[in-house]
Amino acid sequence: MLAQPKMPMRMLDAAGVNARVSAIAAPLGGSVGIAARNLASQAVVEVRAGELFPLASCFKIPVMVGNCVSYSASLE
Repeated sequence: MLAQPKMPMRMLDAAGVNARVSAIAAPLGGSVGIAARNLASQAVVEVRAGELFPLASCFKIPVMVGNCVSYSASLE
């Protein structure tokens, strides 16, 4: 059996977590949006979840390319 990872922050109070994340993101000067769900409790934390963000971050570009390659290969 795999060991369960330890979460650094328990999501007992989603509103408190939301406020803390918003406070950390505020001085960054950019656009920060976060969505997380605790799979055990189903608690949800969302910061600016209703806003659209451009699909051009350093993380999303490789994922997008990988998805395009997988899709292209499935057509062959």
